[in-house]
Amino acid sequence: MTHENHTSPNAKLTAQMAQFYEQAPHEEPEPEEASALPPRGLPRGKPFAKGTSGNPFGRVPGSRNNATRLAQALFDARAAAVSDRAIELALEGNGAALKFCLERILPRQREAAVMVDLPPLDTIKDCSDAIATVIATATAGEITLRDAQTLIAMIESHCDTIATQEFDRRITAVEQAAANDSRY
Repeated sequence: MTHENHTSPNAKLTAQMAQFYEQAPHEEPEPEEASALPPRGLPRGKPFAKGTSGNPFGRVPGSRNNATRLAQALFDARAAAVSDRAIELALEGNGAALKFCLERILPRQREAAVMVDLPPLDTIKDCSDAIATVIATATAGEITLRDAQTLIAMIESHCDTIATQEFDRRITAVEQAAANDSRY
C-alpha cells in the first residue's frame, strides 16, 4: 500500500494562487495613486487600516443574518403544525406543553381600558362631580377600586391645574386693577 501525500483542495488552491502572484509582474503605483490604495503588507483578511472600515456607517439596525432569515422562513412554514402539536400535548396532560401554551396563547393580561362617562372638566365643581361619578361607578362594581383610585388621582391633578389657572387669572386682574388705580 502506497502512502500518498494528500492535501486539501483549499491548500492546493492557495499554493496555486501564491505561485501566480509570485510570477505576476508587480508595478509600483505612482506616488499620487499610492495614497488611494491600501498600504502593502496588511495581513490577509484585514484589508483596511486600523480604525477604518469599508462600511463606515456599520450594519443597518434591525437587519438579520441570512441564517436567522432562513430559520424564520422554516418556522413560518411549519408554525401551524407546531402550535397544533403543542396544544395536543397540553391536552394530553404534558405540563411543560400546557405551561408553554398558557404563556404564549394567553399571555399575562395587561391593564384594560376603563370606560367611565365623566362630565367635561372645566371648573373645580366639574372635578368634584367627576370624582363622585367615579366613586359611584366603583361602588357599583363596574370598575376596580385600583382603577377608581387612579382615575381620582388624575382628576385631582387636573383640578389642581384648573385652580392654578384660576389663581393666575385673579392675580392678573388684581395687578391690572392696581396699575389702573392711581393710589398704588
